[in-house]
This record gives sequence, C-alpha cells and structure tokens, in this order.
Amino acid sequence: MKKAEKTKKLIIEKSAQLFNRRGYAGTSMQDIAQEAGVTKGSIYGHNFRDKEEIAMAAFDHNVQMLFGELWKGIARESSAKAKFAFYCDFHRKHYKKILDYGGCPVLNCAIDSDDTHEKLNQKVRKLLLNWEDRLSEIIQLGIAQEEFKKEVDAIYYANLFISLIEGSIMLAKTRKKDIYILNALQHIEHLLQTIDINH
Repeated sequence: MKKAEKTKKLIIEKSAQLFNRRGYAGTSMQDIAQEAGVTKGSIYGHNFRDKEEIAMAAFDHNVQMLFGELWKGIARESSAKAKFAFYCDFHRKHYKKILDYGGCPVLNCAIDSDDTHEKLNQKVRKLLLNWEDRLSEIIQLGIAQEEFKKEVDAIYYANLFISLIEGSIMLAKTRKKDIYILNALQHIEHLLQTIDINH
C-alpha cells in the first residue's frame, strides 16, 4: 500500500470513531486532523472535498467493521437455525467492543443525521433495509427448509430482531448495564423457539 493510500485509510479510521462518539456536528476538520496526526491540508489533499465526504467514508468503514464478519459467518452456515445461532453468538461476543467504540454506528448515525444530513441518512436507511432483507431471507429459508412454521411473517420478525438489538445497545450504553443486551439476545432466541416447527 502506497503512503498516500495509508494516510487516506488512517484518516477514515480515525474519523470513523470520532464521528461515532461525537456525531457529525461535534466533529471538526481540526479534530480529524489532530486525531490522524496530519494537517487539514493533507486531508483535502487525499481526495476529501469536505467533512461530509469524510463522514460518508467513515460510516462505510464503521458498517464494514460492524457487519463484515457477521454476514460472512452467517453465510458459512447452511440452516436457518444455525445462521440465527451465529447471529446471537456474534452479538453476545462482540457487544462490549461496540459499547467501547461509542455504541452502534448505525443507531448513532441515524439519530445524528435525521433531518440534517440527507446523504448520510440515506445510507442509514439503505443499510437498515438491507439488514431487514437479510434477516427475513434467513427466516424464509427456515420456512422453505421446514425449520420454521410456514405462517411466520418474516418481515415482522426481522424488524423485531433489529429493534431488540438496537434498542438494547442504546439502553446498555446509556445506563452502563450489559444486561439489556443479554436479555434482548435471550428474547430473540426465545422468539425463534416460538416459530420453530417442532414447538
């Protein structure tokens, strides 16, 4: 990797956590430059026109960091039950890292960009729709493989599972108690049992 590419990568990585912790309005170009150990001129020299462009790249970085390994692990499993087992285990193993990082980047960006930064908000909406699609596809796979009851509303459960994860992370971060996330994951596992064809 060339020096310019390394510097650009560093700017994205450092700004990603800043935006996640402080929000768009609370993060200045000077903050980014200081965190990355570069000058403001260097930021512009690495193909970033403005703060919004950095924020877009930072959000993509955070999403890849958050979801990359999750979707890879789910793809390796063949059954819907195994995919959801991985989904819950992944969140159980990694939620502390998410909290230490400043909370869920999706939730943080959704709140921060709502009604103020349309391009960022579009990214968040697109990601949430993709998340919904992926979970509903797993449920539909479970119905097709006769793991889940055929009358199950895949979209309803997909959105419920997303809400439980995001809401519990918000509560755990705000109230400094892990139990909210652990309870949410336990409830997802309980809901999966209620749609199991063998229950």
